[in-house]
Amino acid sequence: MIKRPKINIDRSPQIGLFESAPAPEPATTAPTPSSPIPTRVFDSPNPEEIFIGQEKLSTYLKKAKIKAPFIIRKLLLAQDWQALESEYANTGRPPYAPAPMMGLILYGIQKGITSLRQLEQFARTDVGCWWITGGIAPDHSVIGKFICRHQNAITDQLFKEVTASILGTTKSQGQSVAGDGTVIEAACSHYQLLKEEAVQQALEAARKEAIKQPEGKTEQQRLEKATHTADRMQERIDKRRAKGQTTEHLCISSQEADAMLQKLKRGRGSGPSYKPSVLVNDQRVILAQAVDASSETRVMPDMLDQSQAVSGDPVEELLLDAGYCSHDILKEALERDINLLCPEGKVPGEGKASNKQYTKGQFEYDEQRDSYYCPAGQRLELEWTYQGNTNNSGYRVYGTTACTACTQRDRCTKAKAGRKIKRYPHDEWKEALRRVMEQKQAKKRFSCRQAWVEPVFSVLRGNQNLNRFRRKGIEKVRVEFGLHVLAYNIGRLIAFFCALFMVMAGSIGSIQRRNALAL
Repeated sequence: MIKRPKINIDRSPQIGLFESAPAPEPATTAPTPSSPIPTRVFDSPNPEEIFIGQEKLSTYLKKAKIKAPFIIRKLLLAQDWQALESEYANTGRPPYAPAPMMGLILYGIQKGITSLRQLEQFARTDVGCWWITGGIAPDHSVIGKFICRHQNAITDQLFKEVTASILGTTKSQGQSVAGDGTVIEAACSHYQLLKEEAVQQALEAARKEAIKQPEGKTEQQRLEKATHTADRMQERIDKRRAKGQTTEHLCISSQEADAMLQKLKRGRGSGPSYKPSVLVNDQRVILAQAVDASSETRVMPDMLDQSQAVSGDPVEELLLDAGYCSHDILKEALERDINLLCPEGKVPGEGKASNKQYTKGQFEYDEQRDSYYCPAGQRLELEWTYQGNTNNSGYRVYGTTACTACTQRDRCTKAKAGRKIKRYPHDEWKEALRRVMEQKQAKKRFSCRQAWVEPVFSVLRGNQNLNRFRRKGIEKVRVEFGLHVLAYNIGRLIAFFCALFMVMAGSIGSIQRRNALAL
């Protein structure tokens, strides 16, 4: 039970006559824990009862031209909160209502506040926040417990309902979407990284301590954590070995085993991190979001399903950058009959570019003769075929003996046997997509992708301060990213209304000027 005093704004209509004798608070009867109440009562104050000086808070905000709190409160109160409210017992002191609590969190994130203690202070000092919450001032621990209690609803039900409301208000669609992902640093330190041998040593030490102290809670938690780290390490080792890759430099964080060691953005080196991904429409509203430890393509099927569930429209057009040009994405687009626009390299209609070597995309395949032609005009014929297995797909290998005397050998290969080209089953899809991306209309349409999706992560990083996750474990990271996405989408609604107000003000001004001239 929280011992700290509960702080709220005094909304009593009676103003004290003397400063030393403030008006008494209205008497309230709080239900005792043993007295059940038929319908759960929540603490959800009316912000119309809050005054700043001698004027209402609403009047003050309108004079100050602070519009966002009105939009946020109206949007949140229009949602159905019964699912969240049903998780509270019908006894005890009335808890804070979910709507103002969620409003506090999302409005704070929009302002770049993600720390629970900073949110606590924000609720007490920001006048715009007072309008959204009605003046409640929850403790930081109450905010944290609220997020933990409703973490499943935040990433699923609440995201769908709020985003659907925003789509309805902005009259935007979900048939055409653009996708992108980024790398966000994990909360753990990048100094506490372990290799395979150190992971096994830590697991063995934790087992010995757990055997010595079978009733010790700390020892059992340490063993559970070490086991989880060892399991994650073994999974990554198996995946690398299945692909024929070395595991010599493979590391894992002892504090956050779910995070992957990968290259960070903005030249910050490498560190434990996650890859959040989004799908957005032409109004830059996020229709789907997901977080994976290391892959942007793995989450695409789920995001396409989520986008349809949110907007009610199946995705018909998908704009992606070159990082998504893979077998899985091409297959998914074909199965769903999606018009995919995705280049192989930086330039639409061209293969991957390289200043060192000729890339595979620069070799032209002749379907009739089942052979390749290199940039020097030499023909590469089929040499042998690999059938594949459960972990690796099959492919065909093409080569030529002309590499020995070729004048362009330095730009093509350093192998003694000459250049070899592997042809996979999905290469046919890539070639067809490349021909599509060569078209002028496809290039023009694909150019929209940058304007749709690129600003999203700029806002998340710059305005909402999402440069590093604050919570550990991929499940908690998904909740944190879900809150950021909700705050971002509400920001798009605010931008829509601000633009609408400007248009209306301009129209009214034009009418007034015409009337003045007529007189």
